[in-house]
Amino acid sequence: MSGLSVRLRDVARRVAVDLSMQAGRTTALLGPNGAGKSTVLTAVAGTHRPDEVDVRLGGRDLSGLAAHRRRVALLAQDPLLLPHLDALDNVAFAPRAQGRGRREARRLAAGWLETVGATGLEDRRPAQLSGGQAQRVAIARALAAEPEALLLDEPLAALDVDAAPEIRHVLRQVLAGRTVVLVTHDVVDAALLADQAVVLEQGRVVESGPVTDLLSAPRTPFAARLAGTNLLQGRAVDGGLQATDGTVMRGIGGEQLAPGTAAVATFRPDTVAVHAAPPGGSPRTVLPGEVVAVEPSGSAVRLRVRSTMGVLVADLTPAAVAELDLRTGARVHLAVKAAAVRISQA
Repeated sequence: MSGLSVRLRDVARRVAVDLSMQAGRTTALLGPNGAGKSTVLTAVAGTHRPDEVDVRLGGRDLSGLAAHRRRVALLAQDPLLLPHLDALDNVAFAPRAQGRGRREARRLAAGWLETVGATGLEDRRPAQLSGGQAQRVAIARALAAEPEALLLDEPLAALDVDAAPEIRHVLRQVLAGRTVVLVTHDVVDAALLADQAVVLEQGRVVESGPVTDLLSAPRTPFAARLAGTNLLQGRAVDGGLQATDGTVMRGIGGEQLAPGTAAVATFRPDTVAVHAAPPGGSPRTVLPGEVVAVEPSGSAVRLRVRSTMGVLVADLTPAAVAELDLRTGARVHLAVKAAAVRISQA
């Protein structure tokens, strides 16, 4: 069974992408604001027509079809429930629009409400629902349309911290085996809901592959920020990566790349040691820098340090921060052991 493919060019929005997404899998579409994610989503949904567009789903050409004939459902941040209908009839609206009788449509709607854990809400109007309850009903309504593909546009962004995990759990259950495109800025959503990931920047695809690869070995600055890791760009040299300023970051994997190949070095913030003076010891990369921010990060303290190779992040214990008297403007030396650094092709 073929999946979903999108090829489009939008001159005004400066977006040009060519994507292929697997059938029965969830693909996370990631990128900063203005990267082109919404353009891709609305082009698939049929609510926006770029200058050039070719959308195919399961072998069908959707490009010339009206939105309501595409068998694609869009679920946004706002549930957009019809205010004059109760939850049951909101969900029944889709099968009714497809020609089902009222009794049959309401029977199907009740089943979908049960699937998403919304049993007992059938008689409530949208104004009587909490944010999480309304999103459950919206999910049931989208599924009741029996779409061949489901498009999710930041579906958890408007929910509070208590409701979001519950809806994420619902989505994990109902998305399995479906062809889904998920737009999100949340690394948790990408990690728990998606199989594949595509990163867009400035209207172009800059990275794609399994979500696990993107989070463990990102190849672009945006993906690195999303994964919460450090990323440096440069060229492969013997035993590491050379940045534009000539500094070499030692690491593992560089020996597999031809010298001069565009490459990236990635390493976790908790592998960065911070010293007041240049340290000695085993082979490592030592970079002088200046602390530009001190921030809480869970049980740790996160330092952002401007070094000769760019801004790097280090996670320390509160005790270490106090002992070193670290604050904005402090001069420090960052040490990263080669064993903690992964060098890979950009």
